[in-house]
Amino acid sequence: GKKLISQIFIHPTAGSREEYVLFGQKNWSVILPVTKDNKVVAVRQYKHGCDRVVLELPVGTANFKRESPLDTAIRELLEETGYKSRKIRSLGQPQFIATGGSWTKFYPFLALNCEKITTVKLDRNENIETEIISLDKWLTALWMIANCKNGISSYEVGRALGVTQKSAWFMMHRIRL
Repeated sequence: GKKLISQIFIHPTAGSREEYVLFGQKNWSVILPVTKDNKVVAVRQYKHGCDRVVLELPVGTANFKRESPLDTAIRELLEETGYKSRKIRSLGQPQFIATGGSWTKFYPFLALNCEKITTVKLDRNENIETEIISLDKWLTALWMIANCKNGISSYEVGRALGVTQKSAWFMMHRIRL
């Protein structure tokens, strides 16, 4: 389940007290699927939290006592996109989604040489469309974000890559994780 809690923290050296509101949920896995022809497989779906359709990478929560983070990523890739990879790598240690306000972690994975092997198997409340984005556009967006000292807008990234502002916004938010 999900939790929202309020806690009073005492600064370890100054001794001051401050209230923090923290949010947490099950940890989750995210996978960056790349096809044999260097395309990123993304999914477009409605998300209740922001009340809109968003473009994102395949993501899934699980009870990690019964299913490993890697198995969760593999399952979600197949269920949400119909793609499978025999070459999946961890992209490092789990990361906090928001170090100042949540204890929830995500486990990042990279799937190479992905192939479409089946139709999408959605849960009852899911409505997901697969979208393919070229890897060179993804990496260019990463370079632009990393090298811009004063920030960069999704409009500017979109113009430079020849994609819509919404696609640029999606890439920027996934890269910033």
